[in-house]
Amino acid sequence: QRFDCANMCEPHPVNRVVGTMPEGKRMSGWPEASGDDGITVPDASPKYYVGVDGGASKTIALVLDEAGKVLGRGYTGPTNQWLCGLDECLRRLDEAISAAKVDAGLDPEVPVLVAGYSLSGADKESAKESIKKGMTDRYARSAAAHFVCTDTYGGLYTGTQHGGMVLIAGTGSNCRLINPDGTEANCGGWGHMLGDEGSGYAVAHGALKVLFEIDDRFHPQWRELNPEWIRGEMQKYFGVVERIDMLPHLYSDFDKTKFAGFCEVVCQGARSGDGVCVHVLANIGRDLARHVVALSELVDPTMKTGAGWVGVDIVCTGSVWKSWSLLKDAFMKEMSTGAPTLSFRLLDLKESPGVGAAYVASKSIGNVLSVDFAANTDVLHEHRAE
Repeated sequence: QRFDCANMCEPHPVNRVVGTMPEGKRMSGWPEASGDDGITVPDASPKYYVGVDGGASKTIALVLDEAGKVLGRGYTGPTNQWLCGLDECLRRLDEAISAAKVDAGLDPEVPVLVAGYSLSGADKESAKESIKKGMTDRYARSAAAHFVCTDTYGGLYTGTQHGGMVLIAGTGSNCRLINPDGTEANCGGWGHMLGDEGSGYAVAHGALKVLFEIDDRFHPQWRELNPEWIRGEMQKYFGVVERIDMLPHLYSDFDKTKFAGFCEVVCQGARSGDGVCVHVLANIGRDLARHVVALSELVDPTMKTGAGWVGVDIVCTGSVWKSWSLLKDAFMKEMSTGAPTLSFRLLDLKESPGVGAAYVASKSIGNVLSVDFAANTDVLHEHRAE
């Protein structure tokens, strides 16, 4: 079974929506109708909105009406401009938006009121401006106005209106805190060379690393683990016979999305009780919790969950969260020692982060979408600290 990467993103370091925001500072650039984004919208624009969730694996565009109802969906490939290039990123964004319009019964040549882009790789102001200018100049049919933000905003503002955390565990990983007063902080998002702890890539990497280190007799503590199941799965998934055959996959033919796709195989192994896979998933649960622990001291102590009690809502996005039952024990153990006084809810998104992208875009022009945030999530886990 191929790994479902539909909800996976490759996050990058995140700043505020426009410009650089030091940790713990107020996000003064939050989109307002007369904010510094300089958005003006023709009165004649149709009252439809577009929200795009773009990552390193797949991209989905949504068309919504003023009531926040999703009317159409369009799909395309990855839209991280650092992976596919700016020109291809723009082409794919237009492709997904046009497909979503057609699905909604709209003319793809008629621009919607505003399009919001919550994109992996849109971390710097210059990157945001390049995408905004490119869509404005080359694909004017897409929308009358454009608002670009990072991938964390789409997920967070699909599941909550008043702030909280978003913890991405897809192809890569990232964690973002936004308090109700606009102060915010970030942990992770540095890519697989320096980070991606708790991600699909980390699951795949962790399992293969254990296998290789057992064969190399590198770590004595691995001797009690039997690597033969994961060895056979590696051979099938990557089409190799020996470990040496993996070198092209690690160098000249490296494909992060494909590599991270091995995560699903590891999760299947953990469900079946394979020792290597169980060990790896425990480490992943621990590392995901460490993101939350890192930001826990910066959480507004008066923040309330959507359920009305003091605590923080943590919106969980990315396919790794589908294996929550395999992560839970290690996650909660790390939380109990690292942030014992933090009350929180883990929220599993039922709708695409494109809803949040459309929501923040609507705020930027002063026509705020009506979004039923509670309907977009299921409670994955609830913890009230004593």
